[in-house]
Amino acid sequence: MKLPERATWNGILHIWSGGGWYIGTARDTKPHAHHALQIALSIDGQFLFRGDLVKEWILCDVVIIAPNIRHQTDAEGRTMALYYLDADSKQARQISETLDLKRIQVLEKPVELELLQQFWQKGETVERMAEGFDAVLKALCKDLKKNLLSLDSRVETAIERIRSRPSEIVSVEGLASEVGLSVSRFSHLFREQTGLSVQRYRLWMKLRRGLELLSSNYSLTEVAHESGFSDSSHFTRTFRQMFGIAPSELGKD
Repeated sequence: MKLPERATWNGILHIWSGGGWYIGTARDTKPHAHHALQIALSIDGQFLFRGDLVKEWILCDVVIIAPNIRHQTDAEGRTMALYYLDADSKQARQISETLDLKRIQVLEKPVELELLQQFWQKGETVERMAEGFDAVLKALCKDLKKNLLSLDSRVETAIERIRSRPSEIVSVEGLASEVGLSVSRFSHLFREQTGLSVQRYRLWMKLRRGLELLSSNYSLTEVAHESGFSDSSHFTRTFRQMFGIAPSELGKD
């Protein structure tokens, strides 16, 4: 979707099951962490970045950030491309294993980024933008590992259950019973394989649903309720914790 002209972050936001990307004007973010592998790319100049273990800002062209790692960026109004993959997706796990990604990796700018820049400047379609992102991804992550260990089938079942109804309240006890495990064993296995508790994973899925609804004509209050939050304040607070900005900066009141 094309974000409203009044948006502080003015560009194109595209969400799909398992990930999403943004390209356009970027500003500063507050320190935040989310359940997605993120690739941040500069389009027209380097951006400022710092991770959770480093106080000093560094200038970057490309940064890959592991899921659930606290970080902060400041693009100072430059154009950026931001690519997100849910941590439990096959592509995110391939990238993490191929690059041996533990926390943060700063990389050089690939030549293929020029293609994405051209698409953006020409106002190309979402489909063409996606092609540009794919080209950059292939350049950054060559020889992706193919032989990944699958997630435990019981965790996959629980994930699918949560994903299919993100706004619905699903208890840990109910999920554990559904996959035939005790609550303690299920909770341990889920965290071991996803990096999050069941509650935090549900919250991430609710927020992703909210992101999808931001492209609609719903008010912020309606987006919050439709995605399972108690009110717009709860949604805004969670959004800021995970993305470092408020929904209003995407033009949503």
